[in-house]
Order: sequence, then structure tokens, then C-alpha cells
Amino acid sequence: MIRWLSNVRFSRFSRRRSEISKTHLLLMNNRIFQMALFEIRRVILEYQQITLLPKMFPGMSLSLNDFETMVKRHTKDTIEYTKKFYNHIKTILDMTRDTCGKKLHIILQCLEEDSVTFNTSAGSIYEQRIRRENLRKELEQMQNDMRNICPFLNLCSAMLASCLCDIQRDTLSKFVLTNVTFLTKLHLSDFDSNRMLRYLPSWDDYFEIFQSILQQPQQMLYEQWKNILELDTCLRDADKVGDIIRQEGLVSQCEKCGQELYSGLQETSSSSCKCQKQKSKGHGFFGSTNRHEVLPFEFIFTKDIKYKTDIKNILSQFRLSFDELDAYCESNEWLCEINRFCLQWTPNQMKQMSEDKQVFLIEEQLNLLRGWIDKTRTFELTYSTTSGSYIIQMDCSVISQGLCNKVERIYSDFGKYLYRYACSNAQILINKFQTALQIFIQRPSAIEDFAKYASYLAPHKVELSSNQQTIEYFTNLFDMIFMHFGHLRQDNENELIDKSLTDTWKLFQKKLSDAADFVAQQTLIIKQRLRDTFEKYLDQAELLYNQSTSGIFLDSRQDPMEMVKQLKKNCIDFMGLEKQLRQYAEWQILLATNSLSSVNEDHVDNADIQSVNRWSIEIDLRKDLWKYLEITSSAIKEWKNTFINKFNIRRAHEKLDCWLKIAEDFKEKISDDDPIVLHWISMLQDFEENLELLKKLLSDAMTAEQWKVLFRANGHEYDPHYNYRIQDLIDLKILQIENQAVFIQIHKQATREQKLKDKLMHMQTWLSELHYRMAKYRPPLKIAAVRNRLTSSYRQRLSRYREIRSRTPTAQKTPPEAILT
Repeated sequence: MIRWLSNVRFSRFSRRRSEISKTHLLLMNNRIFQMALFEIRRVILEYQQITLLPKMFPGMSLSLNDFETMVKRHTKDTIEYTKKFYNHIKTILDMTRDTCGKKLHIILQCLEEDSVTFNTSAGSIYEQRIRRENLRKELEQMQNDMRNICPFLNLCSAMLASCLCDIQRDTLSKFVLTNVTFLTKLHLSDFDSNRMLRYLPSWDDYFEIFQSILQQPQQMLYEQWKNILELDTCLRDADKVGDIIRQEGLVSQCEKCGQELYSGLQETSSSSCKCQKQKSKGHGFFGSTNRHEVLPFEFIFTKDIKYKTDIKNILSQFRLSFDELDAYCESNEWLCEINRFCLQWTPNQMKQMSEDKQVFLIEEQLNLLRGWIDKTRTFELTYSTTSGSYIIQMDCSVISQGLCNKVERIYSDFGKYLYRYACSNAQILINKFQTALQIFIQRPSAIEDFAKYASYLAPHKVELSSNQQTIEYFTNLFDMIFMHFGHLRQDNENELIDKSLTDTWKLFQKKLSDAADFVAQQTLIIKQRLRDTFEKYLDQAELLYNQSTSGIFLDSRQDPMEMVKQLKKNCIDFMGLEKQLRQYAEWQILLATNSLSSVNEDHVDNADIQSVNRWSIEIDLRKDLWKYLEITSSAIKEWKNTFINKFNIRRAHEKLDCWLKIAEDFKEKISDDDPIVLHWISMLQDFEENLELLKKLLSDAMTAEQWKVLFRANGHEYDPHYNYRIQDLIDLKILQIENQAVFIQIHKQATREQKLKDKLMHMQTWLSELHYRMAKYRPPLKIAAVRNRLTSSYRQRLSRYREIRSRTPTAQKTPPEAILT
């Protein structure tokens, strides 16, 4: 039974082997293809020994950079081995093609030798015929093998692609990452953004690296396939064997179908061309290049759906772990609030909080910082994912080391600033209270010292409530500082400034109360003494005012210079009295704070001070008035003693106008009927009238004859050699208003004579230039050419003519004006 079963199996195997040998390439008698396939299979099995991705060991912890570096280092070695693998495959295919070509070439050479000569030494005719038939069969077999080179290459390509597909799948299955811990780090951004709390490297970074690494085996196999394993080139090289055989004349080609024919076998039916019976299948040498050509079997592993699906599954599992990290970051968003506070914190906020003097707000801020410090200090150092298949460990040390240090630094700086602020202000208050205590223990009796003492006491009484609030604020601030920062009290045990501030404040309150009682007791006595002294100085000021604004100071006959000196002395004395009165008035106001009748007394004092101010202004005006009068009288006196030919009328007129305007201002400020002001205005107006007559008298029209007529009309003789002054003309009554009519008549006559003289002078000048003006209207002189030497007389006349011609263009062309009488 067993023997029968084995025979049945063997006969089934034989039948299947026969079918394959007839329809497929794995022929039992084609040893070349079989050896090539076995060798390729051996190389593939050897290539399966290596791993295209690095092997991961359990317990490994890798950062993204370390993982990428390890994969790159392993890939570098794998690429070199893959190149050798493809080169070996290429070498096997090239050797298979060359072996087939060489065997065909040998068979054709043997057939060529047997067909050319009949060799008697090679055996009988029957033996030679049997050998030739065997060679013919081998030739047909080799022709069949050459036709199947392209299917053979496709078979090798398909087998190689299928194996590589299994290799890349196996590589991906062996690339186990579940036992590896990937590292990332929690990061707090320095910018105030929506995602301040995040981790680096992020999911995007890991996704990009993992996707490239998982696809790297397939990309590497495909790139090296294209670069090394060029099957089309291998197929084209098979035609080179046919070219060599054709060049040697071992074969010929049918003209109709292009089939390869052997000339030594044309007598047989097998060697004849069958293109008339059926069309040839295939083309190239013996149909070695089949019409199917080389198929792109490399797409078997480049478009492997299962491989891509496995990559997607791995990445999706990784995504679950990163989603857990995102959820962890969202649950700890309170860290962003702390980080945002640290970024926005400035020393100005400490200053603002301390100046607001709100102890509750400061304590609340310190408690908040203390709580943040406790939370961040106890925050976990690492966090590992548990929901996904892959473990990702996140380093959270930035919270306990970075953020906690920031909060502690702010907390410490805030405490030091508060302590310095409290100590400096407390020391200022202590110095202020100690300075006040030195003054409060005094008991002044003089009016001035008592007034200053009372004025110094008043603001301290007003500021008593505010100082009480300030002391309470700093006391509470010190207690809060020492509660949070106990080391500050231990470091400054010898200088307990808070206790010193409290003791000084209690002593200050007691001394202030004693000083207030003393001021209340002495105020009435000092105020009466102050009032008597004020009335005394006020009477002296009124007397001095009456003296300066009456009597000789209203008499215009007095010497202005003496009046100015006396008024200057009175002004200085009055300024001294005014200063004393103002000082006493201020002291009265300061003392009025402790009196029941302060309002009425202040009103009286203000009225008196206003009167004293008015008196001072009037005395100053009287002094300035006499000063202007002295200046004006001196100037007029100097002008009167000036010679008339050196007197500047325009400048004198400008000064008189200015003084008249000032006099009008004094008239408005002092009084309309003030005798000194009226006298000053009268003096200016009299000299201004003389100045108008003097202006006409000094004109160019007044000649010596008119001066004589003017003097003779006033009963005096004019001396042309005497240099008259203005005072002389006033003494001779030349400038009197009564003689104004005679003066005007003489002046008009002199003006008419001056105009007549000017016209006569103009006519005389015009007549003297008439000869030269008419020269251009004379006819030109005809001068004969002088060939001989010119005489001296002719040269003189020629120069005179040229001089006349040169003057002609500058002469006036207008006729003389008519003389008006």
C-alpha cells in the first residue's frame, strides 16, 4: 500500500514536472537557469540574515536625536550591504546570459565545421550524422532558451520582489519599540502665547522622524534596485551575442520574417524558414527578446498595502501616547499662570504695592507666592505615558528647577525690597520725630522765637492722625515681613528698628502734647505784646508816609536833587518798617490758630498790611516823580546853554515827547491837581514851544540879513560874528510868543528868496553847459587824408574836436525849465 502510494505520488510529481518543463522556465534539462535561480535564492536567504532597521533592546531610553543618530548609523552600514546584494544578483544574471551565449556560439561553430568538410577520421558517416542530429537538437534547445531569457528575467524579478516584500515586512515586525522609552522635555515658553506649556520634541517632530525611518527600508531597496539592477540593460546585452555570431557568418536572417537561419542546416526541413506557414513569434536574435519585455516587478514591494498599513498602525499608537501628554499639559495649565506672572513681574510693581500702603494686598501677594513655591517644588520630575503601547517619558524638571527658582527669586527680592523700604522710611520717621523732640523741649519767651515755635508745632498737630496711620502701617508691615522672612530678624537682632520706631512715636506724642499745652498758656500774652509792637511800627510807618507826601515835597520851588536824596532815605526807612510789619503780621496769623478771635484779628492785620503796601507805592511814585523832574530840569538847562549851531532839535524833540507821556502816567497814578506834576508838565510844554520857533529859525533860508531884520524888529542889533546860545535868544525875547507874527513874516520872505536863488543857480548851470549840448547837432567836419607829417597846430585842433565829441552823449537833451517868479 505504501509502495503504491509512493508510486502514485512519484507519477503525479513526474507528470507535473513534465508540464512545468514544457510551459515554464524551470526546465529539467536547463541547468543554467536552474543554477542561476538556486544562486539567487541563496543570496536572498543570506540577505534575510541582516536587519534593515536597528535592533531595540528592552529598557532602552532614547531621545529623538539619539534615536535618529542610531538609525542613520545602522542605515549607513545597511546601504553598503544592500549595494553588494544587488551587485551579486546582477552578476548572476550577467553570467547566466553570457553562458547561454557562449554555449550557442560553440554549437554553431561545431555545426559550421561539420557542414564544410567531411572528416573521415571523425568516424563513420552514421556516427557523424548522429552527432550532427544531436547538435541540431541542442541548437533548437538553445534557441528556445534564448527566447526565454526575458521570461527568465521577469521570473527572477518577481521572485526577488516577492522576497524583498517579505523582508521589509519582517523588518517592520522585528522593529519592536514597545520596550523602548522615548524622551521628551516639558517646556515653558518665554512669550505670552496660548500654548505657553508644551513639550519638546513635539508630536510633529516625532511624526516626521518616525515616518521617514519606517519608510526608509522600502526607499533604500527601491533606490538601489533602480541604480544597480537594470534588467532592461541585461536584456539588451543578449543581442550582442547575436551580433558577434552574425559577424562571424555562422547565421543568416530571413528577409521576410527576420528569423535567424543556419546555412549548414538548410537541407533539412527544420532549418527551412517557416514564415510562409506561420508568423514568427518574438524578435531579436533567435527571438531572445520576447514581446512581453521586462515587467516592473519592483512595484510589488513599493506599493505593498500591508506595509503601509503597519506603518500607519505604529504611528497611530504613538499618537495615543502623545495625546496623553497633551491632556497632561492641559491639566497643568495653572503653571502657565505662574510663568506669565514671572514674565510680567517688574520692580515697579513692588514699588507701587509698597506706596499704596495696603498691608492686606501685600500679604495676599506673599501668600500666593509662598503657595506657588510649595506647589512647584513638589512637582513630579518625570511623567510617563500609560495609555498607549509605546512609552514616552517627559522630563518635568523645568518646573521644580526653573519655574520654582523664578518664583523663589521674586519672593526673596520682594521680601528684601519690603524690608529695605520699611527700614528706610522708619529711619526717616525716627529722625523726623527726634528732630521735633529737640524743639518741643524748648520754652521760648521772645516774640519771634515763640512765633517760630508755634508755627513749627502747628503742622505736627495737623499731621498727627496721618502719622498715626503711617506708624500702624509700618508696624504691621514689619510683623508681616518677619513672619514670612524670619531670617531678616535674626540677621538684625542688634538693630530692632521696629521697636525703636514705636518707642520714638510714643515719646513724640507725649512731648507734642506738653508743647501744645505750653503754647496755649502763652499765646494770649505773646499776642498782646505782638499787637502792641505792631501798632508801634504801624504808627511810625504812617508818620513817615505823611512826611514824604506833604510839606516841602509838594513845593515845586525846592531843589529836585535834594528832594530825591531825602525821598531815597525815606524809602529805605519805610522798607525796613514794612518788613517788620509783614513779619509781625505773619506771626499774628500763626498765633491766631490758638485764639478764639482769630478771624477778626486776621481781618484787621490784612487791612493794615494793605494800607502799608499802598503807602510804600505812593512814596516810591513821589520819589520817581522828583527824580524825573531833576533829570528834566538838568537837561533843559544844558540845552539852553548849547550853541544854536550845535543843537540837535530832533533828539531834543524825541525826549520831550517821551517825558510828556511819562508825566501823563504820573498824573493818572498820583493826582490830577498835584502841584509837582503840573509844574513838570508846564516846564516841558514851555520849552517845546520855544523848540518849534527855534526849528524854523535854524533853517537854511535864514541869512544874515534876515537875522538882522529879526533882531531889529525886537529892538536889538545882530552881531554876525557872535555865536549865540538858546538862552541868549530867550533873554533877548527873540523866541517869545508875542513876536511870533513878525518872526513868521520874516521867515516867509527868507523862504521865497531862497527858492529864487536856487532857480537862478539852476539856470546858470544849464546855460554854461549849453555849448556842449548843442555840439551834437553840428555837421561833421570833412578831413582830407594827411599823407605828410601832421603839424603841431593841426594836432591841437584835432584833440580839441575829439574832446568835444566825447562830451556830446552826456549832455542834457531836455530844454531848460521856465523861471517862475
